[in-house]
Amino acid sequence: MELTSQRRKACDLCFTKKIKCDMLKPHCSNCLLYKSECKTTRLRRRTAAAKDKPPRPAQNSVSSRESELEARLALIENQLKEVLEASASQPVKSQQPPVQQPVAGPFSPSQVFETPSPEPQWLSNIVAAAGQSPVLMSGSDTTTPSDWVAQPEPMVLPPLEDVLPLVDVYFTRFNVVLPLFHQGSFMTMLSDWYSHVIHRTRPAWAAINIVLAIAHRACITSENDFATDGEKSAAYLRNAQTVVNELVTREEDLVGLQVLLGMSLLFLGTKNPKPASVLLGTTIRLAHRMGLHDQDRSNGLPEHEAVQRARIFWVAYYLDKDVSLNQKMPSFQVDADIDLPLPDLDPADNVSIMYSTDSTIKFNYFRSRTALSHIQGKIYDLLYSTRSKKASPEDRVQRREQLNHMLEQWRLQIPEQFQMANVASSMSPTNAVHMVNMYSTYMLCLVHAHGIYTFDMNETCWFKDMRQSMTACAANGTISESCKGKIPAGWENCVVQSRAFIQLFTDAPFTECGFWISASARFATVMMVLTQMFIEPMHPHLTLDRELTRKAVAVFDQMVPRTTDKEIRWLHEIVSALFRQAMAATQDAVEAFERQAREQAQAQAAADYFVSLGTQMGNSQLADDFHFMSWS
Repeated sequence: MELTSQRRKACDLCFTKKIKCDMLKPHCSNCLLYKSECKTTRLRRRTAAAKDKPPRPAQNSVSSRESELEARLALIENQLKEVLEASASQPVKSQQPPVQQPVAGPFSPSQVFETPSPEPQWLSNIVAAAGQSPVLMSGSDTTTPSDWVAQPEPMVLPPLEDVLPLVDVYFTRFNVVLPLFHQGSFMTMLSDWYSHVIHRTRPAWAAINIVLAIAHRACITSENDFATDGEKSAAYLRNAQTVVNELVTREEDLVGLQVLLGMSLLFLGTKNPKPASVLLGTTIRLAHRMGLHDQDRSNGLPEHEAVQRARIFWVAYYLDKDVSLNQKMPSFQVDADIDLPLPDLDPADNVSIMYSTDSTIKFNYFRSRTALSHIQGKIYDLLYSTRSKKASPEDRVQRREQLNHMLEQWRLQIPEQFQMANVASSMSPTNAVHMVNMYSTYMLCLVHAHGIYTFDMNETCWFKDMRQSMTACAANGTISESCKGKIPAGWENCVVQSRAFIQLFTDAPFTECGFWISASARFATVMMVLTQMFIEPMHPHLTLDRELTRKAVAVFDQMVPRTTDKEIRWLHEIVSALFRQAMAATQDAVEAFERQAREQAQAQAAADYFVSLGTQMGNSQLADDFHFMSWS
């Protein structure tokens, strides 16, 4: 008898999991994916040459067969035990529940606004899995790729009846304004996922997770349960992050671009938006490889696909310009390389069209937002790029005038019902949230064009010099003319627009992601109104300004402690100090206003009394005399 060795065609891990092994050395692909040691156990069994085998007695054939089967079973059990012991030494991932496939029933979008009781088990598992990774929408300042590209997770999704209401919220509240996905194509992909196992690809799974994450952000609940919605959105975002490595090279369809853009949007609505700039760089390059910036590359495609390609490019464009100006970095997309018209003013599918509450006036949000992004790029190129900083003072003044003219022309093209002062009264709450985001960008463009404000604590600007003068004036108890002399050109318009913007974001529904998206604009506008209160404490809008700034500072006090961002905390300290100075400086003015109002009310009451008395006496001349004397 001799020992004969037979090598398996799969390593121990692939054999245990019953998956195909490519037998690459030193590690097969599956062992690399699961971060497991790749080894193959040699199976040995005793064999004998046919000529040496003794003839098997016929009467013992049954018992011999049973003995052979028992021996083989014992061998298999020992080998399986060895494999399981080897696997136990490796980190074991938490098991997720199997995907359920219930039949979709009727639903109402209002279901998503109801508080679930109790929370479904699948959601608890997803949130718990998200908590295992540091890559969440938290206040972490880490921005290395290893921090926002998560490890692969099992492709788990909620039941279909829980997904459909959220998908409806996404397409009726978010995608209708910012068309990231084509609704028909997405619903087909969603249906295929739950109907056919063969269509369950990782990119499709990531796209569904992104839609669910944004849907939780788009919900405006009466309870304002930001923590719960944030955890759910973070869990779905983490799922999508596990597929980033596959998406950055996916050029056969638009799903890769859509997921990357959705992730960028989600990161921009967090306390740490810096990962969005890294994702956007990759996304823009992928869009270039696919030719989305060139209209000729879309020739011959179906109309809806060509339109969607253009829309996805413009979404990437506006996010790129937004991050560029906010973080003072060059944009990835150069305007000279774009061969696409702006989004249609009146699209056939009515996407991105907003209506006033009486449905008489409509406004194309997406087109207007894209046009504003072009101005954002111009502001960076003409005022904040490395080359522009070497321009002469006269040239910079001319550039500022040109940019201010462009901003004013952009604002005047918006219908009156959609201007900042009228948004809260003429639009739905959901659309008002989108308008706050757009006008926050406009306000940042305005203050950057004037050089009034900067979001960088290490950069000098007009406001820092002004704040030093105001601190000195507050210490002396007077308002120095040097403060008024530092007012830049266009200050009055900036204050008027700032007052309107504060009124807008205090009246619009509050969302946490909306706060972080527009945080820099909120700080800038409050600073300008407080400065105006300090410089001119007797101005006619003092009472309104005090009330608006008090509401805004209360929101800052509530939200800023949730972040560890140094610049946000620095701005909060400045606003708090400026708020105290402005309130103290205007207290005397408020008392004077109240005293004057009381005197006028008393004089009016006296005049009315004498007029009434004269009428009763039948002496109209006497009444006129008393009326004249009371006002002399």
